[in-house]
Amino acid sequence: MLESYDLDRMRAEILQANDELEELVGSRPVSFAYPCGQTFVGRGRETQSYVPLVAEMFQTGRRWLDETSNAPDHFDTAQVMSMRMDGEDFSRVRRMIERAKRNENWLVLAGHSVGESTQWGTNLAMLRELLAYATDPANGVWVAPVSEVATFIARERAARE
Repeated sequence: MLESYDLDRMRAEILQANDELEELVGSRPVSFAYPCGQTFVGRGRETQSYVPLVAEMFQTGRRWLDETSNAPDHFDTAQVMSMRMDGEDFSRVRRMIERAKRNENWLVLAGHSVGESTQWGTNLAMLRELLAYATDPANGVWVAPVSEVATFIARERAARE
């Protein structure tokens, strides 16, 4: 679908959506989720990245279906990598968490609807296991909104520079 867009249309739709969300909930979005992880508009020779647009308008932009977590020292806030939790069982998600902890990385889990186990949905039972694990202080997992983690990492980067 985004193949039929150009940058002007993308900007206009994002601005309209942000205005509507601000009116409905009283705050403007600071994080953007790329639809299906697609970071471009247009086709063929007319293809253009809209990552710079997201970088201009949001604190973070989240991708989809990446193969790894984010190394705090060198990830792009406009292209935060996320790993799929749709259709996964807790043992697989726990391995992703443990790998991110070993590497001192920021793991962003992404999914669609929550309910029965499907390929394109997050299983509610798995989510309950995940939340129990992540909120147990003994496991050393920090659970926070993307914007909070991004702000923390930006402050840490600035302090080292």
